[in-house]
Amino acid sequence: GISAGGLPAGSVTDATIAGMASSKLSGALPAISGAALTGLTAGISDIDQWYLSSQQDLTSADPITGWTRSNNQAFYAVEGSAMTESSGTFTFPSTGMWLVSFSCWYYADARSSRWMQSRINATSDNSSYSQVSAASNAIYNTGSNGYNSAYSMFIFDVTNISTHKIRLSVNSQNTLQYMAGRNFTTVKFIRLHDT
Repeated sequence: GISAGGLPAGSVTDATIAGMASSKLSGALPAISGAALTGLTAGISDIDQWYLSSQQDLTSADPITGWTRSNNQAFYAVEGSAMTESSGTFTFPSTGMWLVSFSCWYYADARSSRWMQSRINATSDNSSYSQVSAASNAIYNTGSNGYNSAYSMFIFDVTNISTHKIRLSVNSQNTLQYMAGRNFTTVKFIRLHDT
């Protein structure tokens, strides 16, 4: 056996350990608890994508309606719990810091003035909505048809899913055709972090 005081210094080297047969090693490692670890989060848990399901000719709409969820579609990721939508109002599935992005594509035939504005509107009391992000664009009058888009985004601290909700709106100087489909007028929701 080993005498009192243990092994003398230098008696176990890297070469000794590297040459040890695996059959000489036995026993289970002790369980490692993560209870003392702090500052860790589960990462992004929810991703949801929606699109305008049919073309709409609008001068203004608040809120925009006619949304369809991009689930079970190639290339369009969804993960975790889904948003719900009713009459243009989006409800979150859980509290947290949520990234909301709104891409709005539109088409105009030959008109003299064709500017548009798109907005993300939020409420924290399930009643009064305020503009929290906006974008604007225009098509110069070339005497022919034209396309353009506007993009806005907002990070929403959702502390109560019953009261914190989102609506999307547009207005324009003349009637424009807002383009439908997963590549055009879309809204995306990504849960970034706990609130």
